[in-house]
Amino acid sequence: MKNISYFTIILFSVTLLILTAAPAISYSQGGFSGEFTRIGFSPIGISMGNAMTASTEYSGLSYYNPAQAAIKTGSVPIQFSSALMQFDRQLHMVSANFRLPPSAGLAFTLISARTGDIDGRNLSGYHTGYLSTSEYRLSGDFSIRFSNHVMAGIGINFNYSDLHEEISAVQGIGIDIGVIGKITSQINVGASVQNLFSSLSVNTTDLYGTDAAPRNEKHPLRIITGIRYKYSEGLKMHVDYEVRNQFGETAQDGLGRQEVRSTNHFLKSGVDYSPHERVSLRAGVIWNEKNQDQSFKPSAGFSIHLPFDRLTPSIDYAFASEPSGISSMHVFGLRVKI
Repeated sequence: MKNISYFTIILFSVTLLILTAAPAISYSQGGFSGEFTRIGFSPIGISMGNAMTASTEYSGLSYYNPAQAAIKTGSVPIQFSSALMQFDRQLHMVSANFRLPPSAGLAFTLISARTGDIDGRNLSGYHTGYLSTSEYRLSGDFSIRFSNHVMAGIGINFNYSDLHEEISAVQGIGIDIGVIGKITSQINVGASVQNLFSSLSVNTTDLYGTDAAPRNEKHPLRIITGIRYKYSEGLKMHVDYEVRNQFGETAQDGLGRQEVRSTNHFLKSGVDYSPHERVSLRAGVIWNEKNQDQSFKPSAGFSIHLPFDRLTPSIDYAFASEPSGISSMHVFGLRVKI
């Protein structure tokens, strides 16, 4: 245990040093549709670099893999979390996981993002008022445990965006699929495909006139594989690899709108260490192939498990840099079991 303690102290010291010393560098990641849905879910996942595809320790995190909805639990886990972000932005998350005996599970997750006090101006630069945007993603995930070693699931996502008072709100549907396999008592592997058929069709003709053709904004298709290694009851390590296919449109003279496709690769890792039954410490890092200015994005967090038998509440916290690189954020969460 001394070796594990020394390892954890060194890991968290280095992570916190990077977090406090590294400047917040802004860069453009492309502005693809539904960016708020790719920040992560809950302080647990965000603090571990979102490397949760093969995790089976936490119920209510089927955001990362719909197969996790079938994780065995003797209660109904519910978690709430919110992120403190700059520039009048809000991000809220809630999830609940239900058992469907004998071997299935159903999970619901909701992500809400809002930006307020946007300074609206006309082409001449004069202030016209303040604008706001609201976006939501509601997911329902169903999963079955086929054995003690394999579980698989499918999820349906409902996306809703209200971007401007003169543009009709838009809706879209997407599908996620995933599987988790238990190789040994220490090793899990997992895979998920997210945002299948997911897109939003935005019609701006009421705002810009008939020359503004409707745009079909596809959500990036995400293919993620992961592994979880359980070194001991108190120490777990996670690694995910993601291939993200991103779609956009560009206008070309005489050719109309042409679809543009790009591919981005991410390597994510996280460590979860519990030095005490009431305390969990976490750290993670995300490597982004196409972000030359800030290719490594570290994160860290912790959980305090309160000594109450009723509801067994836990308080969660994470500190991380946003995927867009605009700023860092603090994420607070509360978990209970009913």
